[in-house]
Amino acid sequence: MHNKLLTKDSFIYKYILIFFISIFASSCSDFNIISKDTKDIVDEVKEEDKKVVKPIVEIIDYKEEIYLETSEIKIANKIAVMLPMTGKYAKIGKAILDGINISIEEIETTEKPDISIFDTGDSSVDIKEILKNINSEDFSLIVGPLTKKNINQVYLYKNNSIPNITFNYSDNYTKKNKSIYQFGLLPEDEAICAANRALIDQKLNVIIIQPNNKWGERVGNAYKLRFEEFGGEILSTVIYDVNDMQIGSLIKENIGVKESQLRKKQIEKLLNQKFVFTPFIREDIDAFFAVGTHKQMQIIKPQLDFNYAEGIQVYSSSHIYRGAKDKKLYKDLEGIIFCDIPWLYNKINLSDKEKFYRNNSKKKLLRFVALGIDVIKVFPYINKLKNEKNKHIKLNTGYLSIDEFNKIRRNPIYVKFKNGLAKEYKK
Repeated sequence: MHNKLLTKDSFIYKYILIFFISIFASSCSDFNIISKDTKDIVDEVKEEDKKVVKPIVEIIDYKEEIYLETSEIKIANKIAVMLPMTGKYAKIGKAILDGINISIEEIETTEKPDISIFDTGDSSVDIKEILKNINSEDFSLIVGPLTKKNINQVYLYKNNSIPNITFNYSDNYTKKNKSIYQFGLLPEDEAICAANRALIDQKLNVIIIQPNNKWGERVGNAYKLRFEEFGGEILSTVIYDVNDMQIGSLIKENIGVKESQLRKKQIEKLLNQKFVFTPFIREDIDAFFAVGTHKQMQIIKPQLDFNYAEGIQVYSSSHIYRGAKDKKLYKDLEGIIFCDIPWLYNKINLSDKEKFYRNNSKKKLLRFVALGIDVIKVFPYINKLKNEKNKHIKLNTGYLSIDEFNKIRRNPIYVKFKNGLAKEYKK
């Protein structure tokens, strides 16, 4: 009797089969079995969630562009440059110096500023002695140094009122000096920019994918703080090993594919019947913030696509882009939106950029060249930016403003990969 009831043709068997398939289908995004009334309630909840996000004007933190009259523009006539010309950071130091020289050549005066270079490349360099030498001469601007260690020493020993713009940020938050301005290519600025873009795009539920190093932690935390401050939710954080890029299983687990595949196996085993099946991902994922080097992202993005997340927007940082116009190199990064300096995408200094692109040792350091250009260009605006914190100036490294800690903050532009090319994204 019992055996007949459970044959494939029996009513009870078909009822059980339909019951389990319904449970399985209800968790699949491919099946639309939600009633209209229920769907309306879900849509209303989603609309309520959107209201939590602050207005776009607040997210962007719009600032009025600052202008100077010709009479207000004061160019430094003698500049002390503290940069590593030797040692571990010599290539970066020379790239920044290239930018400084480009900027000086563009100054429309008969007399160009004089520059004196103080090499800070030696690990045992005496910053106190360099500052003493600078004090003995009539300098109107100091730029540099580059390393945090040397910048901390400048805060310790600087005892003059000469404006000093550094190329990095001190990690000593207790020291303050009104004449020191910190300026650099903070990765946190790009993470904040990427969070802004996701919020503007109404991508309110995000999974972060970051490497297991200090840089990854810094960038991931900066994104999380900004995103959550304005109403976004971080669903989970995937931390991958940079020495072992077997990231596929981590992605499957966090986006729900592994759970979907396991559920399918359980039902097949229960019913002793195979199904034609396409795995699905979690329905609440709006976007990914995935960061890493170009090579790491060449693994991560295809893994997302392979695991059925190809339709979900990916945001990143400029570290995925080397600056070379090579469609084959970037074909795996199609559709990614990231934040970067404007100089790589505009038509300013085209001949200089082409020259650097042809130089294998310099083409990877173009962002530091732009930093060198901007350190000279921002100087005439320092006092006005300092006094009018609601204003910015658009330069080669981004929209620049000065905060209450004398840090020059950088708001980059949005860039998107399309057909293998990185282009400014103005949507």
